[in-house]
Amino acid sequence: MKMLAHGISGKQMNRMAKLMCFYRQGTLLCDKVTEEAEGVCYAVSNKPRTMEEPDMAIMHVTKNNFQEEVIQSDQPVLLDFWANWCGPCRMVGPVVEEIAQERPDVKVGKIDVDEQRELAAAFQIMSIPTLVVMQDGKVTQQVVGLRPKEQILAMLDRGN
Repeated sequence: MKMLAHGISGKQMNRMAKLMCFYRQGTLLCDKVTEEAEGVCYAVSNKPRTMEEPDMAIMHVTKNNFQEEVIQSDQPVLLDFWANWCGPCRMVGPVVEEIAQERPDVKVGKIDVDEQRELAAAFQIMSIPTLVVMQDGKVTQQVVGLRPKEQILAMLDRGN
């Protein structure tokens, strides 16, 4: 499957590809970006995934599963409050996915603030991305803004 990225030069697209995944209406469009002749850039994917299941190690947290998956969890939980339109959220997303893969001792969940307004309000989310660490149903760490992987890992270690 090839998709033409209208209005974005090849150089811009390649730079963006290194920073974030490309989504349209909740579907991951590409795993990588290739530059074709005359600067036309294509996003290529063999396995489109939906935002409902961005990664098997990451939970899609909603008000319906929050109690069971987060509050009652016997593991620390890292929550990523994000939105599809937020550039820094898309930049931190791959880092959160890496942590989910590398740290089986931690549950990782993503909360779309546009879809889950009640949860965002309960956590008083005013800016995104916001990362929250919870243990035993209580917030132990919370930061706003783009953070490097090392800082997020340090949050998890301090939160325990």
